[in-house]
Amino acid sequence: MSGVGDYFHGEEGTATGLTWVTYDDDDTLSYILTLEGNPHRTKAQDYGFRSDIGIDPLIRQGDRVVYVRTDQTSGIWVKHENQFAPELERAIQRVLHNKKRHSGYHRLYGISPMLARLWARSLSYRTSIPLKFWSGEDGAMDRASAPMTEASVFLSHSGRNSVAARLLCEGLKEDGKVQVWFDLAHPGEAPNHEEHIALWLKEALFDCQVFAVLLTQASVASSWVQREIDWAMEKGRKDERFHLILLNLEGVAPPRVVIEARTMIDCEGLEFGEIKEELFAAVYQRTGRRRWVEEQKRRGWNFRGTQKCGYKHLMSDGGTAIALRWITDGDSFRWVLDFEAEPGIRKSAAGRGPWQVVDLDIRAGDRVGCASLGLWSPIWMRSNDLDVSMGDVVTKYQEKVGTPHKWFLTHSLGPPSDGP
Repeated sequence: MSGVGDYFHGEEGTATGLTWVTYDDDDTLSYILTLEGNPHRTKAQDYGFRSDIGIDPLIRQGDRVVYVRTDQTSGIWVKHENQFAPELERAIQRVLHNKKRHSGYHRLYGISPMLARLWARSLSYRTSIPLKFWSGEDGAMDRASAPMTEASVFLSHSGRNSVAARLLCEGLKEDGKVQVWFDLAHPGEAPNHEEHIALWLKEALFDCQVFAVLLTQASVASSWVQREIDWAMEKGRKDERFHLILLNLEGVAPPRVVIEARTMIDCEGLEFGEIKEELFAAVYQRTGRRRWVEEQKRRGWNFRGTQKCGYKHLMSDGGTAIALRWITDGDSFRWVLDFEAEPGIRKSAAGRGPWQVVDLDIRAGDRVGCASLGLWSPIWMRSNDLDVSMGDVVTKYQEKVGTPHKWFLTHSLGPPSDGP
C-alpha cells in the first residue's frame, strides 16, 4: 500500500467518487477517493489506524481537492478551500474520527468477519458512502494508471551531475507524469559537430513547455548549460506559457540573466522527496510546500515538520574515470576511484563495506557520477549509459564484498573459529 513517500504536497484533482472497501481474508477497512485531473494518480487510499494518509470525510463527489503533507510522516486530502488553518485543524479531527471507524472494523473482524462486514454495511448506510468488497488484486494502488500529461520538461544539467539528473528525470516521468527531454536518453540521435549539437539541443528545448536546470558549481561553469539558459530566455520572451525552473542543489548564485525570470527552488535542507515535491509544484505551477508552510505559520499553525524521515537527501558529483583500484585492508579490502572532474582537476572517491558502493565495471575513460540517497554513501557508477541501473550496480557490488548481514557478521564478530 502507498505511504507518504508516494504522495506529493499540493497534488490536486476533482473527487469523482468515495467508497468504503473491505478485502477478502483481510481485517482492513479502507476509504477510497477516486480522482480525475491529478497527474500523479487516479485514486488515494486511507486504510485506517495503520495508514499515514488521511481523507477528510467532508469531501464529496465533484469537490476540488488537494493533498496536504502535514509533516514528514503523514498527510491528508481535503477540499481545496480547507488546506490552511484553522479549517485544516478541523479536517484533521474529522480524519482522526474516521480512523476510529477503521479501528472498530478491525476489532470486530477479530471476533467475527461476518459481524464486521455487517457493521461495515451499517456504516455505509449511516455515512451515505457505498461499500464494496474487493479482492487484493482489485484493491491494488497502481499509480501508473494515472495517464501521462501533455506537460514536457527540458532537463538541463552538467555532465558531472548526470546521475542526480537521471534520478530527477525518472521522478518526473514516473511520479510527475510529464514528458522529459533528457540528453542521455537520446544517445543515438546526438550529432558530433558542435554546431549540429547546438541546433539539436535548441530544437528539443523549443519543443518543451518547461525548462528546468540543475544549478550546481559545475553547471554554472558549463558553457553548454549557459547556452541552454540563453535559449530558454529567448523562448520565454516569445511564449508566455513557457517557464523556467532553477533547481538550486548547491546554493550557488544563479546566472544574472535569469534572476528576474525564474522559479527558484532552494534545495538547502530539503531531502529528495521534498525536492521532487517542489519540482512538481513548479512544473504544474501550483503552490509548493515551503510557501504553504510559510502561510500556515502566519496563521498560527504549530508546525510539526522538524522530524526527518521517509525522504532521502540528494547530492552528486562526477567526471571521467582514470582508474578504479582495489586495496587490501587487513582482512578486507577497499576501493578508490580516481577521476578527472574537469580538464586538469583530478579527484578521488573511496569506500569499503556493503553501503559504499561502486560500479565494478568502471573502466578508464568512462563518464562516471554519483548520487547519495539517505543512509547510503554516494553510489558511484557509469553515468552516460541509462541501461546501467542503480539496482544492478548495488547487487553486483554486494556479491563481491558481501551482503550487509554477512559483512557485519564477518567484521563485527571476526571469522568463524575452527575450535576452542
